[in-house]
Amino acid sequence: MSLKKNIKKILKEETISPNARNKFALGVLKFLHRRLYNFLNDGSRDLKEWPGETLDDFISRLSTDIKKNADDVMQIVFHGVTEKFNPLLSEIPIKDAIKWMYEFIFNYKNNGKDVEVEVVSDDDFWWYVKDNLFNCDDKFFLFVWDEYINNVEIFRSEGIKERLWGEIEDEVIEKMEDEEWQEENGVTFDRLDQEKSYFMSYWHYPMDSLGWDRYQLCDYYKDILESRDRDILYKVLKNYKTPKKQQIFIPDTFYWVIDKDLFY
Repeated sequence: MSLKKNIKKILKEETISPNARNKFALGVLKFLHRRLYNFLNDGSRDLKEWPGETLDDFISRLSTDIKKNADDVMQIVFHGVTEKFNPLLSEIPIKDAIKWMYEFIFNYKNNGKDVEVEVVSDDDFWWYVKDNLFNCDDKFFLFVWDEYINNVEIFRSEGIKERLWGEIEDEVIEKMEDEEWQEENGVTFDRLDQEKSYFMSYWHYPMDSLGWDRYQLCDYYKDILESRDRDILYKVLKNYKTPKKQQIFIPDTFYWVIDKDLFY
C-alpha cells in the first residue's frame, strides 16, 4: 500500500487512537523527508546536515529544534521549502494536524516522557485562560515577581510590593511569635524589617518562611495580578515566554500550542 493510501486509511478510522496518530505523523514526515531530500539534492548542499541522510536524522533534528522555535519547525512540516501546503495534512482539521505533528515530533527524543498539548487559536486564547486553571511553575513566579511587576508602569506607580507586604505582614509577625511552629517546620526569622527585605527580594518567600504550598502561592500571585485588572492574567500569559507555550502561524491564523501541564 502506498504512503498516501495508508495515511488516508488511518484518517478513515472512526476513532483515531494515539498509536494511529503516531503512524499518521510518521507517514507525513517520511513523505516530507523524501520530498525535501530530492528537492535539495542538487549538489550544492550537505544533505547530511539538512534534512539528514535518514528519516531518523530528520525527525531528531526537528525534535531538538521544536523545543526552541515551534513555528520554524511547523512551517517546514506544513510547507516544506516550496511554500505549498503539505497535501497529506489538508484532509484533517488544522488543530488536529498541528496537535498530532507537534506531539509526535516533540516526544520523539523526549526520554519516554510524553508531552500532550492543546492547540488554541489566538482568538480563543482569552476564553481558554478563563476556562482553565493556570498551574504556576517556577519560571512564571520569577517572571511575575522580578520582571512583570517591576517593569509594568501600573504596578510600579502603585508600589504593589509594598501593598502586598502589608497584606502578609500580620502572618509573618504571627509566625515570628510562634516558636513551636518554627521548630516543627525548621524555620527561623530575623528582625521584621529584614524579613520584609527577604519578601521583596524573592518570589518564594511565602513558601520558605510561612509554610505555603505551591497552590496557595499560585492563587496569591493570581490575586496580585487580578487586583489591578480582572483580565491581567490573560495579558501576562500572552507575554510570558516559556517552552510550554509557543505560537505558530498556520496557514493564515495564529495558534498557541500549550503544554497541558501549564493548566490543571
